Amino acid sequence: ANVQNIEDPEVIQANSAMMRILRSLSTAIWHGDKDTLSVEFTGFKEKIQKEVPENVYDCRGQLPSISVIKDFASKIRRKYYGLPNKMYVSVGTKNLIDNTIVGDSNHYVFTDATKTGSVFQSKNVAGIYSSQAKDGVILYDVDLWIDDSNLEPPKVYDPNTNSYIEGSIGKEPPNTPIVSVLVQNAIPGSLWGSGDAGTIRYRVSAINSKGISQASTPFSANVNAGDAVEITITPDTNGPYAEAFVIFRETSPGSGIYKKIKRIKRSTNPSTVYVDLNEDLPGTTIAILGDFNSRSTADETRTCVLSELLPPLKTTFPPGIAGLRQYTGMIEYYCVLQIFAPEKFVLFKNIPVE
Repeated sequence: ANVQNIEDPEVIQANSAMMRILRSLSTAIWHGDKDTLSVEFTGFKEKIQKEVPENVYDCRGQLPSISVIKDFASKIRRKYYGLPNKMYVSVGTKNLIDNTIVGDSNHYVFTDATKTGSVFQSKNVAGIYSSQAKDGVILYDVDLWIDDSNLEPPKVYDPNTNSYIEGSIGKEPPNTPIVSVLVQNAIPGSLWGSGDAGTIRYRVSAINSKGISQASTPFSANVNAGDAVEITITPDTNGPYAEAFVIFRETSPGSGIYKKIKRIKRSTNPSTVYVDLNEDLPGTTIAILGDFNSRSTADETRTCVLSELLPPLKTTFPPGIAGLRQYTGMIEYYCVLQIFAPEKFVLFKNIPVE
């Protein structure tokens, strides 16, 4: 029988697949890490951390001061001959900036001269004045995909309960790994402070290019100031191969809210060990300041570029390939982020979103 649909199912599926590709691409620009997942390119966060660690500023859950941002802008200009022009931030971070800058003037009403009778409350902060920046200003630019503060243990839709429950995601995800934790006392370089102390719980998922496993059951660690937590992760070898592991930690002792703190590469040893020095705070994200003002496609003023290797391509398979009389196919898009001058960018980590 023929069915008259409002939209072509093939078009809907193709558009959905393209949107998933673009979402993954947009996230990888900031958070991609080829060392831990072979199908990704390396994004700004990992590139700066690995190649220019002196350009990493740890906000420790607070907004960076204007003077700190301007000092880094000056460094980019005088030391690396860059021309900083933008600071990319998340939606939540930008909201905090607006509210913090406005301060007590939140309750004042401002008249819009272009619209007679229109009034508005509060203000939107466009950027920061800096004599070392392009046109004398560093503009804030909001990006949805720079925010990884909400990454929680994976969930899948359950039609029986019409809700999302924890589970593995993907076509061939690895099995859930086996995890144990051990507290190490008085470790040099530890960032665990008295305000962080308490019983903290961890969970871990295994990940590969085809999916991510359900997170492990929680494991507790009683942490004091100056301690470190050693997490030992053993993959389940009965399932698909795990390339890396995603570590989730409670946002505060006993909160029961788990957020990602780190994705680590699988070791060649039977077990992978990660020592948590509290360098990454759960529930925070990053911001990137730098020279996004590439003035050339060839010389040293070209700081970064997203190179397209193959335009979006749709391939439709003959009926029956996936079983029965179904039509199946795939959408492909190949591109890579090239960061030619990582020293002209600054990573602000552990920046708040609320």
